[in-house]
Amino acid sequence: MLELQGVRSGYGAVNILQGVSLKVGEGEVVALLGPNGAGKTTTLRTISALLRPQAGSITFQGQAIGRARPEGVVRQGIAHCPEERKVWPRMTVAENLELGAYTVSDRAMIRARMEEVFESFPVLRERRTEYAGRLSGGQQQMLAVGRALMSAPKLLLLDEPSLGLSPVLMQQVAGIIRAVHARGVSVLLVEQNISLALSLASRAYVLSSGRVVADSPTRALKADKALLQAYLGG
Repeated sequence: MLELQGVRSGYGAVNILQGVSLKVGEGEVVALLGPNGAGKTTTLRTISALLRPQAGSITFQGQAIGRARPEGVVRQGIAHCPEERKVWPRMTVAENLELGAYTVSDRAMIRARMEEVFESFPVLRERRTEYAGRLSGGQQQMLAVGRALMSAPKLLLLDEPSLGLSPVLMQQVAGIIRAVHARGVSVLLVEQNISLALSLASRAYVLSSGRVVADSPTRALKADKALLQAYLGG
């Protein structure tokens, strides 16, 4: 579904990614792991065209998207749920969700997609008229994921969904990801909570200093104690 080959990308003249190659297959949950500064968020931002690759290629369902604009990437079927949720706090839950469907002009389709989100996350229906800033951290994460689902993505890019949440809310986030996957959406997951990531994904890539240093099924990665200690802190 998604393939990166030798991607170099960064900010200004500084390349953070030093030739990253990875794949996400249809129906997969794939984790992208690594220490702070490894290039995980940069990878997601490059896929979603918030950054333009300086070298290498990005293809999605066989189509090159490395030179696309962000809205073009959304139209292709990729949605990006950024780090720290980034909901609009002084807009209502419903308004936040509607903005997730900004590429859709059919109002009936928008209403239908919002209903699907409410079925997945009933608390958002209950609080649809409330300001997003009044939601709990876990509810804001539901809203951020629901907003991404409003574009009907085939692939969801999730950046640190458990960041700043309590252990109880982390389990809620795990449930959210499983619910998304159950809808047939593939997921590329960046997550600092290694045990959470490995419990959700079937495969994982480990980044270090902008390079892929490991690519394996999560079962094998769990057993590689030396690699976990070297790059992921144990």
